[in-house]
Amino acid sequence: MIIAAFVVSVLALIASFGAVWYARAQVAQAREQTEAANAQAEYARRAYELEKERFEQEKVEQATQKLARQRAAMAPTPTPWNVFRVGKNAVSLSNSAPRKLYDVALSFDVEPARVEPRDWAVVDEHASVRVMVLRAMGASPNEITVSWRDSPDGEVRKWTTALL
Repeated sequence: MIIAAFVVSVLALIASFGAVWYARAQVAQAREQTEAANAQAEYARRAYELEKERFEQEKVEQATQKLARQRAAMAPTPTPWNVFRVGKNAVSLSNSAPRKLYDVALSFDVEPARVEPRDWAVVDEHASVRVMVLRAMGASPNEITVSWRDSPDGEVRKWTTALL
């Protein structure tokens, strides 16, 4: 009977060593899984941070572009015209644009006695036209308004300046 008890205790000892070995293997496997989960969580956190940064950069870029568009829309467009007095009864109207301008017409704040010519179908690029402006007695224009189109079917643009 002692031998049987001894055999049972040896078998119990072997089973307990097996259980300890299995438990250690399970702990090692659990550690590996925890490290893998932590690595995945860290990867996900970094991916989130990168995506957040990219999104914020896009928002800043979009806001910058919107502001630039708003500023461009608010900025006065340069006029292609220059007006110079030539003598007492004439002015020179110069197209400083690098393109032809269409349907050019003149108007005044106070109508002069006579204006010749008053309109042109086309004014070539960098061309000047001379306009005779005879002032009426007691009613002299102070401003001249030039209207034109950038293309034959474009919208009408206007520019007003002092007539010195």
